[in-house]
Amino acid sequence: MDVEIGFRPLTRDDLPAVVRWQRSAAARPWFEGGLTLTQAEERYGPRIDGTHSARMYLALLGDRAIGYAQMYAAPPPPMEPGREAPVESVGIDFVLGEDDLVGHGIGTELIAAFIRRVVRPAHPGASHVVARPDHRNHRSIRALEKNGFVQGLWVDTLPRPGEPPMTEIVCTLDLRADYSGGVSETSDVKVSVIGAAGRMGSEVCGAVEAAEGMRLVGRFDQGDDLGDLNGADVVVEFSVPDASPGNVAHCIDRGVHVVVGTTGWDDARLETLRGQLASAPPSSSGAPVGVLIAPNFAIGAILMMSFAAKAAPFYESVEVIELHHPDKVDAPSGTAARTARLIGAARAEAGLGEVPDATTHDPGGARGSRVDGVPVHSVRLRGLVAHQEVLLGGAGEMLTIRHDSFDRASFMPGVIAGVRGVADHPGLTVGLERYLGID
Repeated sequence: MDVEIGFRPLTRDDLPAVVRWQRSAAARPWFEGGLTLTQAEERYGPRIDGTHSARMYLALLGDRAIGYAQMYAAPPPPMEPGREAPVESVGIDFVLGEDDLVGHGIGTELIAAFIRRVVRPAHPGASHVVARPDHRNHRSIRALEKNGFVQGLWVDTLPRPGEPPMTEIVCTLDLRADYSGGVSETSDVKVSVIGAAGRMGSEVCGAVEAAEGMRLVGRFDQGDDLGDLNGADVVVEFSVPDASPGNVAHCIDRGVHVVVGTTGWDDARLETLRGQLASAPPSSSGAPVGVLIAPNFAIGAILMMSFAAKAAPFYESVEVIELHHPDKVDAPSGTAARTARLIGAARAEAGLGEVPDATTHDPGGARGSRVDGVPVHSVRLRGLVAHQEVLLGGAGEMLTIRHDSFDRASFMPGVIAGVRGVADHPGLTVGLERYLGID
């Protein structure tokens, strides 16, 4: 990212900003809510006055103060067996405190600029730089890795009074390995997320930041100008059904691959999308644009759909029940609709007739909806995330195939697989199973 970050020594006048930054959404989890101004003066005053071995610096993006970094003489860190202990190490830590800048590669550049402009001139004989982020702080860990840091041992720290213990990862950078203070990202896939403020979108942002070989370059939400999508190679789209077709069209018109998790893509919308892809400009690599529409990214859910389609020809009766949290705006779910279509196709190929059902009076719709002849029922209940079961019945027996997602983290391996694979699948692909070889 083409940014210029500078530094100057921190002063006591900067401490209110330090307190505010520690309470920002990105930094708050690692500071247990942050310090008060009095506590900050007590802790950081000696470092500002020069009576402490650590030194603090204000980070500036142009004229804007965006965070701070610290440098200190570090004792030799614990190393894994077989790894060389640093001859002379310098410790650093850093905070990017402006939430609107998080996720745009600025933290990665902050580290590179701090090492190049402050650490190396102050410690020309240092062999290593050491950072010890909390093991849950995926953004910091990824930013360090982009600068060449290598993860080592996990260590439990002794907490300050009143603070909980913390598990840190010892990350080291070998300055002797021709480190130029730059960021190596030539092979990284640049990813933007549309719907980044939503529950799924925010989870996707964290997963992309933690993924090897990817760089989160943009976060967009309702009302934002998508523009050039911050130069993304791939966009992950998790918005709402009414907005999704326009978002996807914006991406493909700019030669950007898209991984879509938004539901509501019926046959008419898919046919329109095929036409748009036929006239779309090529991607930045010169290859045709790829779009993946995935009703579900959980690997277990994809297997469930595959198993249901394989079992469908052997059973006279089948029904699908999907269960979600009550904030979901559409019904039936995209996964349930996709499952029913796969089952319907398998039944038709096997020559099966309609699912038996003697119901003639159902004014309230208790028998659910029909998707390709398969009854589908939707449950909305507080406490649920995403669940589905397929009931297949024959004479004297029933087969139940069920999948449960208890946390949105279950979708992230599939999302990352989609981002990695979409450029290799030009045109429209419906269902992540096509990428995984389980269709």
